[in-house]
Amino acid sequence: MPNMYFKIDIETEVFIESGKKMKQSIEEISNIVIQYKGFSDVEFDYGIYIDKSDFIGDHELSITPKSPYNVKIKGLAKVKEKAELIQDFKMDKKQKFVLNQVHVMPVEFLIIKDNKKPKKMVCIGSLTKPK
Repeated sequence: MPNMYFKIDIETEVFIESGKKMKQSIEEISNIVIQYKGFSDVEFDYGIYIDKSDFIGDHELSITPKSPYNVKIKGLAKVKEKAELIQDFKMDKKQKFVLNQVHVMPVEFLIIKDNKKPKKMVCIGSLTKPK
């Protein structure tokens, strides 16, 4: 599978997917899911999983341990992706990536809400390592 790079700079509030309150404090971010929607010959929608170990060089993955959960993700990630996604990426003229989920320990899925404007949501995909 070919490599894809993501330059990420995100600051936003995230919410528990189940809507329930967590009994424990959040310890760490284990991985994130970036949503990539676009159009080549047809419309597509991918969930790109980025593990904390996929980040290379200096990076930051932080989240407040108690509600409200404010997340800050900054750095460069290198991910192996399916050839189908790479092909769609090359054909897509308006590539758009946004944070979809944050998976944390203890195990819980946190999501963004469409009605909450993020402080910062920058995610740029590339087939070559950005400088």
